[in-house]
Amino acid sequence: MGNPVVLQFDAFPGEEFRGEVSEIAQTVNPQSGTFDVEVQLNGKPPRLAAGMVAALEIQPRTEGADLVIPVDALIEADGETGAVFLIDDSLRAVRRPVRIKAITQQGILLKSGLKAGDRVATTGGAFLQQGSKVSIIE
Repeated sequence: MGNPVVLQFDAFPGEEFRGEVSEIAQTVNPQSGTFDVEVQLNGKPPRLAAGMVAALEIQPRTEGADLVIPVDALIEADGETGAVFLIDDSLRAVRRPVRIKAITQQGILLKSGLKAGDRVATTGGAFLQQGSKVSIIE
């Protein structure tokens, strides 16, 4: 979510509208075989009416993209805050606070707290303590 979108309406040839993905359906649409996507337009574009159809291009976000972790990795949560155990280079558990954006079928979507490549304990987190030695099972 939050990916930039460029829209073009047949009713307005040559005009581009911009927005961002605000919601993605959790399941595939059985009639079309696609996922429904909602887009929040930037500002209030003039002359748009309900039922208009647009061609759109969803652009990938690379910087600041949300991370998804398995539900089992979350060791505590309270609203938008939570915690996980990272596994550091010496194979020790390090408690890390995270900010939760959403809970999806794919896992926990995070706003912040982790970066791509961080190793997170996904099994046995409830039994770990700060500095616990861990074994990685692949």
